[in-house]
Amino acid sequence: MSLAEVMVVVGIVSGLSSTTDFRGAQLQANSVACTQQLRAVATALQMFANAEGKLPDAAFYPKGDPKTDPKSIVVLLKGYVDPKGFICPSAPESLKQKGLTFVWNQAASGKDPAALDPKTWLMIEINAVSAKFPPPHLGKYHVLCADFNVREVDKVPEDLAKLVKDLPIGEKAK
Repeated sequence: MSLAEVMVVVGIVSGLSSTTDFRGAQLQANSVACTQQLRAVATALQMFANAEGKLPDAAFYPKGDPKTDPKSIVVLLKGYVDPKGFICPSAPESLKQKGLTFVWNQAASGKDPAALDPKTWLMIEINAVSAKFPPPHLGKYHVLCADFNVREVDKVPEDLAKLVKDLPIGEKAK
């Protein structure tokens, strides 16, 4: 490592001397990364819909392993997007290990996205279905909508709130 590189590292570390500032910067970086990953998933969904004429027929959350379950959005979009795009950097480690930290809106399965209300949620962070985990982005959730935009919301969509009160991870919505 050259002297210049050492000086840069020292400057960065000294600039991050405040734990609060560092934690805030880390939370913001995770939020930005999550948004970018959902945008990549949005592009994959658009490509899928263009090729198939409809959105994938995915499970709310797969009963089996999200990396192999045939109803998993991760499996259905394989080849369209990096599987890491389905893992929010702010999600708890226990959820990250599953390979999917978002739930899918089954009401949108198999539909033409152009026929949906643009604000219809397609995917939302799994934290939204469990009281055990708080919203991951400073009290907010990231939502991928039918217009393929990512929005930040502080409330769970009404239809999702009615569907689940505290659905255990791994159970399929009825």
